[in-house]
Amino acid sequence: MIIFKTFLRLLRRSIPLILSYSLVFFLISALNASSPATQPASLDPDEPYAIRIHVQDLDQTEASKAFAAYLNSRFIAVNFDGSDQELYEFVTSSGIEAAIKILPDFEKHVSRNEKAVELVRNPLGQSSWQLEPEISKYLRFARASLQDGKIDSQAVTKILGDNSTLHFVGRHQRNEKFQQTWLKIFFRFAGYIILCIVISSFSLCLANFNESKNRARRLVSSFRPWRYHSQIILGLSLLTFFLFLFFSCGSFIFFPHIEDGAAFAHFLLCFALLCFVAMAAGYLVNNLSSKESLNTTIGSMAPLALAFISGTMTGLDYINPSALNVAKLFPLYYYNLALEGIDFARNAIVLFLFAILYFLLAVIVSRTRSLNQLG
Repeated sequence: MIIFKTFLRLLRRSIPLILSYSLVFFLISALNASSPATQPASLDPDEPYAIRIHVQDLDQTEASKAFAAYLNSRFIAVNFDGSDQELYEFVTSSGIEAAIKILPDFEKHVSRNEKAVELVRNPLGQSSWQLEPEISKYLRFARASLQDGKIDSQAVTKILGDNSTLHFVGRHQRNEKFQQTWLKIFFRFAGYIILCIVISSFSLCLANFNESKNRARRLVSSFRPWRYHSQIILGLSLLTFFLFLFFSCGSFIFFPHIEDGAAFAHFLLCFALLCFVAMAAGYLVNNLSSKESLNTTIGSMAPLALAFISGTMTGLDYINPSALNVAKLFPLYYYNLALEGIDFARNAIVLFLFAILYFLLAVIVSRTRSLNQLG
């Protein structure tokens, strides 16, 4: 086990790198957890939600105006005068949570139980989930008040304004939803960080092994190649497992009591699969190149580029279709889909297959390079 012990000794070189990445990650997570935009808003029926929105009424009827007035009274209204094309840019640049577009023929859509409202979300905001229950609640009461195809807006407003009539979401439910949303963001960014750390740290550890004199000595020795690679993979597995525990336990710093155990287990499983992929990717990169500077650069830049096109930074709904087509060639895209709970079984299998593919490619590359050097 001399290779394994040497790998562990060389692992000390990567400690500053691991600490620097981790420090930045946990600082951002702390800021995200304490940000007013991510905190669950007050549901006191006498107070507006602490969420900034813009309401765009495309119908301009009595019913739509009453709905717009209701939303503006429940949330913090922000004015905007511009074209429909400029609306998305306004939402992302102004720091509001969402723009709510009341579609034309509002009453007809409500009566037919069709889509009557369109939400333009801010990808950087985390409180837009609180908008949907309020919108749905109003539309349910509006549908119930229909008479001859007309919404009795006064009756709806009166009912919703009567505190004794409605049952608002309790603090426990609100905190559970907020916690689940925050944990999803935490593990989404942790996936990007684990790719950076594993590839870069592995490169630093293997720098000594990849020196030309050490590679030549290993090739002419009686030490079997499979023993060398098995011990290297064992060391890499230990490093990855430690990082998995470190970041998973790190989430308890912000939430010591997990309220939705099933959702947390789901996030952990997704994260474990990506750690397996990161380990395979690190092994492949360091077999493709023996240059420490090149490999650490790949470990820093490649995950960052993939994070932007795979939905890590903004969410998948806001990525250009052309960029998504490129992202589908890499595992981070399927990791984000799995975190969202979209076809989890399929995406989990895809992540596992990516890891197997990377390991097989690494073995082929390593074998080919060894034969070339012997020849």
